[in-house]
Amino acid sequence: LMTKSVFQPSYGWNRNSGYGILDAALCVKNAKAYKATYTVAFAGNGSVGAIQATNTSLPTPRGTVTAPPSKSVTHRLLLGAALGDGVSTVTGISRSDDLQATLDGIAALGAVVAADGAAVTVTGQAARRGDEFPCRESGSTLRFLMPAALLAGGTVRFTGGKRLLERGADGYREVFCRAGIQMAREKEAIVLSGQLRAGEYTLSGTESSQYVTGLLFALPRCDGDSVVRITGE
Repeated sequence: LMTKSVFQPSYGWNRNSGYGILDAALCVKNAKAYKATYTVAFAGNGSVGAIQATNTSLPTPRGTVTAPPSKSVTHRLLLGAALGDGVSTVTGISRSDDLQATLDGIAALGAVVAADGAAVTVTGQAARRGDEFPCRESGSTLRFLMPAALLAGGTVRFTGGKRLLERGADGYREVFCRAGIQMAREKEAIVLSGQLRAGEYTLSGTESSQYVTGLLFALPRCDGDSVVRITGE
């Protein structure tokens, strides 16, 4: 059973259990609406679930529900498609400002992006086309794309909202410094100068896993083998 939020907030998902509680007027009988509480149990992949009434004296709806897509997974799929060879299609996307930031970011990396409703087709492995990556307020976009943006070398700027820049990406600071990559904070941007190369990289286990993800996506595109070490808990 899924133990994280897979329902929209309006459905009242209980984050502390493997069941969601759906409190809504779902059944109509003899022109009378019955308002009841239902449990929703999801399959292992979190994509569909069966609905059962907790009060058996009330009508039981039948059917399936589709869980909203994971934004976290979608960021990763789009970056993987951009760094991979050939054409990939990611379907079932729920558009948001954060995901639009990642779409803009992978386009700046050189990927060709074509959106059609809830599907995005990505042609990967082009040369970097831009030196500026607008991240809006998406911390995932910022941390996932930084290593990838350094594959071609040179200077790149990551811009975003005030709150995002305050949060920053300091988990990379020491890592990049040891790799000869400069990282500077400006008023409206984080500026990186240098090139990501194969090697050994050490990250603290107390930092967000997004830093590890960024390196794991980008380092396979470097010549040679790399090691990513996690220290601490």
